[in-house]
Amino acid sequence: MIDSSKIAEIINTSPSVELLRLRNREAIVGFLMQTFNNLQGSILSDTIHNQLADYLEFKQIENDDENELELIDTYEVKAKKYIQSWTNKGFLTNYHDEQGEIFYELSSHSSKTIDWLSSLKKEEYIGTESKFKNIFSQLKELVEFTNDNTENRIQLLEAKKLEIEQQIQRIKTGEDGKVFKENEIVPRFNQLNQSAKELLSDFKEVGRQFQRNYKNDLSKAR
Repeated sequence: MIDSSKIAEIINTSPSVELLRLRNREAIVGFLMQTFNNLQGSILSDTIHNQLADYLEFKQIENDDENELELIDTYEVKAKKYIQSWTNKGFLTNYHDEQGEIFYELSSHSSKTIDWLSSLKKEEYIGTESKFKNIFSQLKELVEFTNDNTENRIQLLEAKKLEIEQQIQRIKTGEDGKVFKENEIVPRFNQLNQSAKELLSDFKEVGRQFQRNYKNDLSKAR
């Protein structure tokens, strides 16, 4: 269990929580979701600035004290201020490619926040069967790989082998022609999609950690 001091630290320092505290959070999160949808990885600097300028004009966002936006600023200037602020706050990350072009990505914090918000949306299919099977499968795996008794592990594998052989036989004889129906396909697809998003978020976190360690090692070498 996470203790109260760790919870307080997360609430006070996590960019994920800060993103949800912003006064314009609905518009900002909406833009990030719209811009980085469908697992899109990175966006060229000019592209995201132009898209944000158009979005701010469409939403008629004139000022924002939290990000130092003023009424006299053009939407292009507002977009630049927002992108710089979001990068400083850890909502976005950026990098230079081999040609020196700047690209922006969602940080792992923003990805996790957006994934969490998306998970709160009521799904048409709950997918109880799929979740149960997933839990059951993980429990079986836990039993198998925490058992250091060789004979017991062989018995478990033999039982699994027998189950597979019996399933193959049923398919050959036409007894098992199961094909997933829509109410079985949809929750499985949603679960795969969510797992893919979480994996992408984890990769971003690993990449960020690698870059931080690389910079630290480089500065020590100097």
